[in-house]
Amino acid sequence: MKNTMTATRVGALLFLILALVYGYNAYQIPLQPWSMDEPFTSRTLPIFLSAIGSIVALLMLILPDNEAQSPIESFSGPGWKVTLALLVLMSLFGVALKPLGFLVSTTLFLLGGYWLLGERRIQVLLLASLPVAIGLWFLLSKVLGIYLAPGELFV
Repeated sequence: MKNTMTATRVGALLFLILALVYGYNAYQIPLQPWSMDEPFTSRTLPIFLSAIGSIVALLMLILPDNEAQSPIESFSGPGWKVTLALLVLMSLFGVALKPLGFLVSTTLFLLGGYWLLGERRIQVLLLASLPVAIGLWFLLSKVLGIYLAPGELFV
């Protein structure tokens, strides 16, 4: 009998569980009394994301997998070192937010991420990181009015 539990299906099953748990928790978000009759509330987007995630995961489980690979084979590839390095980089980004602030830590995170993914040209690294970080900062702080602390080193 052919092994039908491929790496794609294992990932899809885990993603389906995540989407369903996320959807359950989305229904637990409390609503303000005046927003209960509104068509768009604080629950709307999380419920939508949960539904879309569940549909995608179910399609991945149901549809045939042309490049079937056992879960053990997929975990032995070279991409795991980069994946783990990116997870460490994300953790360092979270730690760096308070002392360095949003703009500096986001720029360093993007520089490090692009470098880990194989880009080595300094000009490309800077042109891909700085505008994105500045654009995110502008969108979050100026357009949406979210306060982003400048960082303890700069205060």
